[in-house]
Amino acid sequence: MFGLISDRQLPIEALDDDRLVRLFDYWTRKKAGRPMPGRADIDPLELKEHMGQLHLIDVLGPEEFRYRIYGSRVTNPDLQDMTGKFASDYRDSAFASMTTRHYQICVDAEAPVFHHIVGEVKLHRYEYKRLCLPLSKTGTSVDMILASPIRMIVPSSLPHTGRFEDH
Repeated sequence: MFGLISDRQLPIEALDDDRLVRLFDYWTRKKAGRPMPGRADIDPLELKEHMGQLHLIDVLGPEEFRYRIYGSRVTNPDLQDMTGKFASDYRDSAFASMTTRHYQICVDAEAPVFHHIVGEVKLHRYEYKRLCLPLSKTGTSVDMILASPIRMIVPSSLPHTGRFEDH
């Protein structure tokens, strides 16, 4: 399963992927001077290039995150669609713990967070970056997260298309 090699939180200024930079710039425009935008401010039609590579996550409580939308072109070590499931529901407990921790950091910071993750899946390198952007109905407390991973190295055992299988 998933073995964590390194997990570094990077400053937002370290965003080095053009797609993530555009997503962060979009989020910044949508917050319009507020600490963060709300879900109603995010227009899926304006995010066409990101479709299939985004997660929309409900924040239900401390360390309690449910995927409202799980990007169809995103892979995970469990090879399953997580839509409607909790971050803690990954069968791989190490991956679940890391993901939950990243989302909680975003909630606690009430600000975007950017991570670079290096791990192994079935003894093969698995490397990606994840940008988490907070959303809020009230403008003060995070009630949703818009997250986007960028896969850098994906083991051949994980389909690059994000097609999930029931294992």
